[in-house]
Amino acid sequence: MTDEERAALYEKFVAEEVRRPLDYFAHDSNASADPKLQRLRDEHGWAAMGRWWTLVEVLSAAEGHLVDVSRPQQWRRLANALEFDDAGECREFVAWLLALGLLDRDAMEGGHVMSARVMRNAERAAEGIARGRMAVACRGDRKGQ
Repeated sequence: MTDEERAALYEKFVAEEVRRPLDYFAHDSNASADPKLQRLRDEHGWAAMGRWWTLVEVLSAAEGHLVDVSRPQQWRRLANALEFDDAGECREFVAWLLALGLLDRDAMEGGHVMSARVMRNAERAAEGIARGRMAVACRGDRKGQ
């Protein structure tokens, strides 16, 4: 296998893996010191922090790490997951997260909730899995020579 073929195969593996739900994600030990999260907590209390981390879990477990909210029933489903009484409260919370920069505005305009941080976690996980898959593929390639 040439270097170009290996690079293309690695990129293919990353692209396949990055969309898969995460079984695990890293949580910074100093996340509560993040200015955005401090502001969230100051303005909305500890319940908002719990809802934020629940949303991170929901996004991490979702295919493609996006939550579709393009229809009212999807807003209700997200509101239930975050334990809001109604979808309107959930929309307000998501709007606040957007204002803080914790969620992606472009994705929201497309009807999806998405966090760049969750996507970075997914990319790191996908790269690790792709490296493992490459080791297996290259080992198999050497056996065939």
